[in-house]
Amino acid sequence: MRKKPNSVWRKCKLPAIYRSCPYRPDRLNGKRNDAAGRSKPVPAWFYTMKRQIRTILPFFIPMEGCPHRCIYCDQSSISGYDHSPSPSQIACAAMENRGGEDAEIAFYGGSFSCLPLERQAAYLDAVQPALAAGCWQGVRISTRPDGVDGAELDFLAAKGVTTIELGIQSFDAGVLRRAGRGYGPEQAVAACRLIRSRGFALGIQLMTGLPGDDREKSLATAAITRSLAPDVIRLYPTVVLAGTPLAEAWRRGDYQPQTVEEAAALAGDMLALFQAADLTVIRLGLNPNPQTEKALLAGPYHPAFGHIVKSRLKYLQARALLQRAAWKKPAVLQYPPADLPLLAGQKNRGLLALRREYPDLRLQEADIERGTLILRWKGGEAVSTYRRFLEDYTAGFPPCPRREADIPN
Repeated sequence: MRKKPNSVWRKCKLPAIYRSCPYRPDRLNGKRNDAAGRSKPVPAWFYTMKRQIRTILPFFIPMEGCPHRCIYCDQSSISGYDHSPSPSQIACAAMENRGGEDAEIAFYGGSFSCLPLERQAAYLDAVQPALAAGCWQGVRISTRPDGVDGAELDFLAAKGVTTIELGIQSFDAGVLRRAGRGYGPEQAVAACRLIRSRGFALGIQLMTGLPGDDREKSLATAAITRSLAPDVIRLYPTVVLAGTPLAEAWRRGDYQPQTVEEAAALAGDMLALFQAADLTVIRLGLNPNPQTEKALLAGPYHPAFGHIVKSRLKYLQARALLQRAAWKKPAVLQYPPADLPLLAGQKNRGLLALRREYPDLRLQEADIERGTLILRWKGGEAVSTYRRFLEDYTAGFPPCPRREADIPN
């Protein structure tokens, strides 16, 4: 049985909005009453968020503000939340938790800036006391490229919004059209530029494996994203969820999703492009949750997808070093201890592959910089830094625009 939280509520005087919070555990004994007076369990997020030092305090508003439904989307399954929190619930959690430096309160799962202005204000006003108290440094929202304009950005800035993530998915016009996104690449690029010009931090969310997409189009999307220099990037392979239009296309045989291996290889190539430009990728693959797994019909879902992608790049770095060095047997491949999980790979597949290809190779931990690999043999050595590997590996990719002026308009 879940242990009840401490009764912190009795020890401080809170504004009325917090005292009336329907999730106060000391008043309702771990339960709340709905509009009809029925008692319901306190949601799990209240306990899991309680008294933690966080970088992000997330609130999910599934499908809110979305003007229409995209063919792949079921935010309730993706986020694990089937309804939005109320402003009073948000206010409670925002005051009860405290973030670290540059920590933000975040609204995910819908198109925030497309909500009616009154609804936006209700959500953002609920977190103002927590912002004023220094519990959090700003607010992050997720929205659509066609949901931002000058007036909306002025409103968001006045309410403490600091980061805007755009669910762009692709910069290919045909892919966007088949996905039912309702905007084109030109509008997406313009939205990115407008957000940056107003001083917000910019996030870009991308997807691979959408209908009509392929490796060339995804790498072109990555190249444009790289040139826009967002502060954060999220990359998701497309999965087929029950109840979506994409599920019907899959059942008819009109859509074939990527395998985990295909999605990881493409995501790795895109990640290499981003890392070579010192861009930060904060998410690879869907966040694992039981509702996603229950709704999943097909596609490259894996709870450790990000690890698979990164370990593949580490294996390729090791193999490139072994192939270019004129080494003699026996030899030792040295690596920093922190890189062992990536070098080993999922279920030790990376190590097994190296030992299969190079049975006389010995691996050894060494006090060297993270990301570096050193191959030593009698009379010689060869060094591979992760930065040099990324530059060499991405050299054969489609050329990236050098300036914003080079981005297709």
